[in-house]
Amino acid sequence: MRAISRYVFIQLIAVTLVVTVALTCGVWLIRSLRHLDHVVNRGLPVDTFLWKVVLLPTFLSVVLPIGTFCAVLFIYNKLTMDSEVVATRAAGLSQVQLAAPAFLVALAMTAIGYSITFYFQPVSHKTFSDFQFETQNDLTGVLLQEGAFSDPAQGITVYVRERSADGKLRGLLIHDNRDPGNPVTVMAESGALVANGGNPRVVMSNGNQQQIDKDSGVLLGIALLFHLEDG
Repeated sequence: MRAISRYVFIQLIAVTLVVTVALTCGVWLIRSLRHLDHVVNRGLPVDTFLWKVVLLPTFLSVVLPIGTFCAVLFIYNKLTMDSEVVATRAAGLSQVQLAAPAFLVALAMTAIGYSITFYFQPVSHKTFSDFQFETQNDLTGVLLQEGAFSDPAQGITVYVRERSADGKLRGLLIHDNRDPGNPVTVMAESGALVANGGNPRVVMSNGNQQQIDKDSGVLLGIALLFHLEDG
């Protein structure tokens, strides 16, 4: 490889890495904001947050081609503006020889993209799913803060008045608005987080369920000695 081709190749690699890292950091920041809120406001451990961010399903197979495209445009435009293309042509380099560094970078990034798509991405998905399954109960426990309203799932609001040292919950209120046309409110004296079929749930006792009848508009109350609600 001639010195000019090696120079262009190094510049292309450097710009590709810079653009890829910048795009990756931006996407990571956007996708990790929800987990960052859990750290700041809900007590999620920092090490758990960092591990979840690292294990977020990879998107480098999408970012790498964009970074390579931007690098090729930037470097060859810079060579043209600085009249370096004219100098290389005068030195005897053909169009193919001048474009060879871009082809090499594209081939290298294609190989990396295939390895990410066919190996690293499935591994990342599996590891992320396994980690999420293992920590699901603990994370739900973190989200249910005593003396505050929490939203552990879409459409579900939970209030816990008190939480004992053994994990029992006192003074529970759950509002289920997953069906906007038929909201349900459940209140109970006590409850506990349990794992049922691998999913975290709240078991409540000595409570009642309230909802409005669609036809009559009357508030209905049902006494519950035992109730199981998705966490």
